[in-house]
Amino acid sequence: MPKQLATIDIRTDDGQDITGDLKNQEYKGCAVTLTDGREGENFSAARGLVRVRGNNTAEFPKKSFRLKFDTKINLLGLNDGAKCRNWVLLACYKDVTFLRDAVAFELGRQTLAENGYYCSDFGYAEVSINGKYNGMYMVAEQQQVNKNRISINEPEEGYTGTDIGYLVEYDGNAYGTEEPDSYFELNYRDYPLTCEDGTQFTPGQFLNFGFAYYTVKSDFYSAEQMTFIRNYTENVFKIIYDALYNEKFTAFSADYTQIVDLEFANSRQTIEAIVNLDSLVDTVIMAEVLCDNDVDFSSFFFTLDMSEGGDRKLTFQAPWDFDSGLGMMRGLEELDQIFSANVSTNAMRALNPWTAVMFKADWFKEDLAKRWAQLADKGVFDRLITLIDKVTETYEPYFAKNYELWDNLGKIVDDVQGDTVTTFKTHADASLYLKNWLNHRIEFLTGYFANIINSSPPAEVDPTE
Repeated sequence: MPKQLATIDIRTDDGQDITGDLKNQEYKGCAVTLTDGREGENFSAARGLVRVRGNNTAEFPKKSFRLKFDTKINLLGLNDGAKCRNWVLLACYKDVTFLRDAVAFELGRQTLAENGYYCSDFGYAEVSINGKYNGMYMVAEQQQVNKNRISINEPEEGYTGTDIGYLVEYDGNAYGTEEPDSYFELNYRDYPLTCEDGTQFTPGQFLNFGFAYYTVKSDFYSAEQMTFIRNYTENVFKIIYDALYNEKFTAFSADYTQIVDLEFANSRQTIEAIVNLDSLVDTVIMAEVLCDNDVDFSSFFFTLDMSEGGDRKLTFQAPWDFDSGLGMMRGLEELDQIFSANVSTNAMRALNPWTAVMFKADWFKEDLAKRWAQLADKGVFDRLITLIDKVTETYEPYFAKNYELWDNLGKIVDDVQGDTVTTFKTHADASLYLKNWLNHRIEFLTGYFANIINSSPPAEVDPTE
């Protein structure tokens, strides 16, 4: 981790600031120069486009940006130097530590990425616009289908067959903010879930109606492709739900368009046939560690690759957007109970169907517990704490400079934030709170998962062995 931050200077073609909000995110031409990077990272006047990005964060005074270069380029050596056209500059206006997304990405790269799935790399830089300092930023990768990022089939332009790769976001912000033909709606009214506290809850983003939105984030070129991924998403959840709640073991037809009866022996076999379970285990562990309510509403991604080389299973990967997590959210500062499937911790009154449904299966909880123990033995959680300490110590002068410009330290800038943020006088204060919160959460989860392992019945021994 370099002690001196590189500077990314964005020179707009019209010489004006990069402006926008949730509903106004138009690209403008620009030239980008990176200086003070490590050897081999610097470049000058790379042509591209830039715009404001984000949902509610786009309304903040300090904007996050999307960069789209004319040619493939690498920023800060991220992702082993892979060159791509699309990059993201995160303002970290709400999370004054600049660390919540960093902790999430670090955890994702040591869990999901270990199993061959995708999680964005990250780094830090100072950003200037038309030569004027605009603050410290986190540099991250754009969530996109790309051989160096989300590696699933990318159809040729104009191809209309359904045997392609799909990147989908569980996205409560879709309605009214996305193009009407880029998202679909599913109704979960008939799928009540029993949560950790024993209550029944209907999954979805709008619980009075029991429905949720999904946005297709990858390229598609026909209504048939949208219909296919909508029906697949709906049916795969029905297969999971029936297996866990009704002990009815079914499968997809040969063309993946219908559900048919099949003599699976149990729910695990049923779900393993349609879901990459290791990706879901790691995704749920991330949700439990990070405690970001957004996972119940948006910024939750999965993929499906129906191409000849694809595995044709739902895969959970590309975790994103955790600046509301890790003790930031009002009412969740001192969380001491399991998060994803527990209604009482859900300030947004929403429930992610994909994480919550799996808590019905004891075998899935055991998978979580075993994976947790494995990660702990490898020192993964210790490295998260080390990351907090290292970033805090290394970049203290840059944090102070950023606060001087934006004056957001110790202030509530989002209505979901807890009052604790008003006590932060320095970056070290905010960082220490995050560190203590995370240590507390890891301690709780360690005990929670240890109890699962200790209460599990011993494995049956084959008498013939």
